[in-house]
Amino acid sequence: MTGFFESPEYLRYYTISIGHVEILKNDVIQSHYFHIPSKCNFMSKYMQKYILQDASIPSAKEKFQAFVIKTSIAKIEMNH
Repeated sequence: MTGFFESPEYLRYYTISIGHVEILKNDVIQSHYFHIPSKCNFMSKYMQKYILQDASIPSAKEKFQAFVIKTSIAKIEMNH
C-alpha cells in the first residue's frame, strides 16, 4: 500500500505549487525553489504570456522592474 506522501494527488499538488528558477551568480548556476500561491491558479493564460513577453530585456535591473510592475497588474486580475 502506498503512503499519502507517495500518492498521485500529493505529487500533483507539489508539482504545480512549487516553482523553480536558475540564477547565474559569480559564474555558478544556483537553483532556487519557491512556493507558488494558490491564487495563481486564477491567472489567465493571457496574463501569463504578458508577464513573460519582455524576457529579452538586456538589463537585469530593467527586467526585474518590468516584472514587478506586471505582477502588480496580475495581482489585481487574480483578486477579481
